[in-house]
Amino acid sequence: MKKTFLSIGASVLVLTGCANNLNLGFNKNKINKNENIRDVIIHNNKNHHILADSANKTLFTSYNVGTVGNNLSGNIDVSDILDVRDTLKDYCEAKGGKWIDGKRYKIIANEDTLRAFTTIGKTYKNKYLGECILPNGKGFKVKELGIMDYGVDWQIANAFGGGERVSWHNYYEIDYNKLNPPKKDYLSLDVKRFKKLYPNPTKITTNLKGINNQGKNDFRLAGINNICHSLGGTAYIETDKEGMKKMTLNNYLFKRFDEYYKKYYIQPESLNREFNLFSINKKAYIWCQNTTNPDNQFMLIWQPLVDKFKVIKGYNPSLIPQGNKQNNTQINVNNSINNAIRNNVSNTISKITYHPRIDDKNAYNLAKGVFTIRGDIRVANNPYVKYYGYYIGKIGSCKYASVEKKAAGIDEIYNFKQCNGKIEYTGQTLKGLTQAEYNRFSPYLNGLKQSCETDGEALVQVNGLNLYCRSNKNGGYKIFILNDKFQFLDKIK
Repeated sequence: MKKTFLSIGASVLVLTGCANNLNLGFNKNKINKNENIRDVIIHNNKNHHILADSANKTLFTSYNVGTVGNNLSGNIDVSDILDVRDTLKDYCEAKGGKWIDGKRYKIIANEDTLRAFTTIGKTYKNKYLGECILPNGKGFKVKELGIMDYGVDWQIANAFGGGERVSWHNYYEIDYNKLNPPKKDYLSLDVKRFKKLYPNPTKITTNLKGINNQGKNDFRLAGINNICHSLGGTAYIETDKEGMKKMTLNNYLFKRFDEYYKKYYIQPESLNREFNLFSINKKAYIWCQNTTNPDNQFMLIWQPLVDKFKVIKGYNPSLIPQGNKQNNTQINVNNSINNAIRNNVSNTISKITYHPRIDDKNAYNLAKGVFTIRGDIRVANNPYVKYYGYYIGKIGSCKYASVEKKAAGIDEIYNFKQCNGKIEYTGQTLKGLTQAEYNRFSPYLNGLKQSCETDGEALVQVNGLNLYCRSNKNGGYKIFILNDKFQFLDKIK
């Protein structure tokens, strides 16, 4: 495929001020400091779309159009990026914060003839478009990636000056310094703003027929996150570029943005680099999974011979290759723990450290199995003593697991952590809390679940305890109640 790029600062191509004439700027409404930052993003401009959202960060785009002339000279139009920066700066300062421009702002401002002189002699230390520092610590950082899915819409007749009408998106990410769970379903709200791409969201197979992963189709594929969410489901993706690892489309979009940003954020030429969010070799699957309303499920299957997706209605997991996938579902081990480990031999574990105060080696062996398969194991073949191994997940640099031993009059919890391949017993806890302690969690559960659904995991501290949520590959999630040492106390069903 022929790649088309704009030429920054060159004499052969120029974007005129058409974007400004169409009033695509970000500053349209007065800043309301009491609004959520997501509302500021989408209420100030109809051409901004939130594509991925979580308690930790928000990913959004701005749509732009312009004309490319053949005989004029000038720089690329970056006014929309600067307007985004200005509005978020105003929002930050309205909330009593301090805004600090970063290196990315300097690169972009220097492409604007009216603003370039303001950067002369100034030092820009951080790597962002800008950073907001708030007194309460709830500030945020703003990243901007550059031109994405640039394309020519139509040719302009020579009688009208010649050239081409072009359009593109800029992609932005807001990283929150503290958890900022969305109070509304912004992904579903933004579906109304995709009308041109999805005239009827329920007819997804028609809307996406013949779609590939090039140009504006990148943006349309990202929009599946919104469409699926609005229909009550969760969008997932697997590609051979990511090792056929299943992840939510929400997490995938964040991951791809962060990878590109880390590589290109300080390079001026990245303003017009042709990024590709959906990289594929030969295999890719995108699907909307919806257990509540299966009629709203659909799948996209990559066809390498024609470089397009085949779109089908419904969800059929058998169409997705299952080879070399880790089993994370709960296993009933009636024969032995080794059967579970034998089925997951790809995960190797270093030696386990036995704690001198505990002599129950069954609990240690079960913990080893849990860490090996990174999943739960239930051993109930003994009618008098039953063991339940819980894989909690990775928190920080270590993984955590616990083993519950149940017998007549006994309910013991053994806790373990694995750091750098070494398993360590961390102590014993009692299961359960008072009803008053459970009641304190209620205000935090909805935000925690939303973050867990979009990010795959989430953690919130409540009165010295930790609520840790981890999603499962089947679309569900588990919420663990842990103490300050991440030792198991109970699960929330």
